[in-house]
Amino acid sequence: MWSFTGAKKYPRWLWWGEDTVTGEVLAFVFGRRSHRTFEQLLQVLAGAQIGVER
Repeated sequence: MWSFTGAKKYPRWLWWGEDTVTGEVLAFVFGRRSHRTFEQLLQVLAGAQIGVER
């Protein structure tokens, strides 16, 4: 899911992690569509002691 701030050339993406059984959103971050933003999501999940299957 994405939106923009100020101009469409500055898109921001909503990244989220959800429980595959219940569909509950466990964590989310806003940022660019990059590996760095994905790593931020993983850090948020790790901080909440949530394991991630890759």
